[in-house]
Amino acid sequence: MTITYFGFFVALVGGLLLVVSRPISLLNFVLILSLMGGSAALIVSSLGGASVQPVSLGLGFLMMSVALPGRGRNSLLMDGLRENWALVFFALYGLIAAFFLPRIFAGAMDVVPMNPSNISFLFDTFPLQFSSQNITTSFYLAGTAAGAVCAYVACKALEDHSSLIKIGIAAGALHAFLGLSDVVLNGTVYTQFLDFFRNANYAQTNHYFGGMPRIDGIMPEASAYASMAFVWFVLMTEFWLRRIMPVYSGVVAVALLCALILSLSSTAYAALAAYALLLLVRILIVPGSITASRIFILIWFATVGLATVLALFMFKPLLAQEFTAMIVELTAGKVDSESGQQRLFWVMQGFNAFLQSYGLGIGPGSFRSSSFIVAILGSMGIIGIALFVLYCLKVFKPLATSTYAVNQEAKKALGAALSWTAMMLLVPISVSGPSPDPGLLFGLLAGASMGLRERKRAGVTQPRWGTDFALEGAPHPAG
Repeated sequence: MTITYFGFFVALVGGLLLVVSRPISLLNFVLILSLMGGSAALIVSSLGGASVQPVSLGLGFLMMSVALPGRGRNSLLMDGLRENWALVFFALYGLIAAFFLPRIFAGAMDVVPMNPSNISFLFDTFPLQFSSQNITTSFYLAGTAAGAVCAYVACKALEDHSSLIKIGIAAGALHAFLGLSDVVLNGTVYTQFLDFFRNANYAQTNHYFGGMPRIDGIMPEASAYASMAFVWFVLMTEFWLRRIMPVYSGVVAVALLCALILSLSSTAYAALAAYALLLLVRILIVPGSITASRIFILIWFATVGLATVLALFMFKPLLAQEFTAMIVELTAGKVDSESGQQRLFWVMQGFNAFLQSYGLGIGPGSFRSSSFIVAILGSMGIIGIALFVLYCLKVFKPLATSTYAVNQEAKKALGAALSWTAMMLLVPISVSGPSPDPGLLFGLLAGASMGLRERKRAGVTQPRWGTDFALEGAPHPAG
C-alpha cells in the first residue's frame, strides 16, 4: 500500500481535528474531501492497484471521533445504528453477497467486469468469477453505511449548525469554480494544475464535443463532475427556497447551474429536467411548499434565460443549428451511439444477472452496470432493493410536514434540505452509476438529515426559518 501526498494531507488535518475538535468538524472536512473524486490518498497494490479516495481516508478519522472510548457518545452511536438500520443491513448483506454469490454462480454467466480495462470490443464479456472488485465494492458499501451513522451522531446533538451551512455553500462554490475555470482556462497551464489532483487509478479523461471542452474539474470524467455539481446545485437551491443564507446559496446555485449547462453532459441535462419537474409538482401538489416570492423569482429567471437564448439564436442562426444538433446528439443521439449501445448492454446484463440468480443477485462488484438501480437488482437482488427503498423512505419522510414546510424549526429545515438533496443525488447515478453503492456522499447527507430532523428535546426551543436568517440560525431583525 502506497500513501500519496493527498493521503499525507488528509492524515495531518484529520489527525489534528480528531484531537482538538468535535465530530462535526471532521464531518465538514469529509464533505470538502468529497469534491476530490479523481484523487487517490492510498494506492492498494494487493487489490490490483485500487485507489482509496481522500474522502474515504477522511471517513476513518470521522469514525474514530465518533467511536473512540471516552468520548461520551456511546448512546448516540447506538441511536445512529438503530436509525440507519436499513442501510447498515444493506451494506452487511452486500458484504456477504460479494464474498459468496460470485463463487456460487461462478461460470454460470458471462459479464462485463467492474473494471473494464481489458475490454477490446464494445460487448466483450468474461465468465463470472470472484475478483478484487468484489472486495473493493463491498468496502465502499460499508463506508457508505458508516458515513451515515457517523453523520447522524455528529448532527444529532448539534446546537450550532452554522458550520454545516457554511461548508455546504463553500463546497458548492469551490466545485462551481473548478468547473467554470476549467472551461475558461482550458488548454493552458491551468489544465495541468487541475490534472495534478487527478492521480487515482481511474480512466482520467478529457473529452471535447464539437470542439468545446467538457468540464472535468478535478473529477475523473465529465459525467462525474456533472453528477457532483448537480448534488450541490440541489442543496443550494433547497437552501435558497428555505431562506437559508439566501444571498450566498442563491449565487452559488446560479454558478452551479451554469457549470451544469456548460458541462455538455447528458447526465446533467437529465438530472436538471427531473429536478425541474419535481419543483413543478411541489408547487402544484403541495401549496405553500415554495413561497410565492420564490415562485416569481424562478419564473423570472426562466423567462429571462429563454428570452436571452432566443435573442441570441435570432442574431446567430448558425449557432441555433449547432446548439440543436448538440442537444440531439447528447440526448436522443446517445441511444444510437456506440457509447449508448454499450451502456444499454451493461444495463441489460444487470436484469439478466437478477433473473439467472433467481432474485438473489451475483454479488456487488461482479459486473459493471450503467444504472445504480439495476446494479442493486443484479448484485443484491430482492433483499438489497427492498432494504434500500426502506432506507430512502425513512430518510425522506414523504408523509411528514417538515419535508415540505418552509416555516419550521431551523434544524429541521436544514435536515429537510439535506434529505431532498440525498434523494436527488440518486437521479444521476440511476442513469449512469456503475455499482450498487450509492456513494459515501449519499450516506453523509442522509445520516446528517436524520440526525437534524430528530424530535427536539423537552424544554429546548429552536428558531424558525420563514424569512432570511443569519448564520447562527437566529431570525433576521426584519422577520
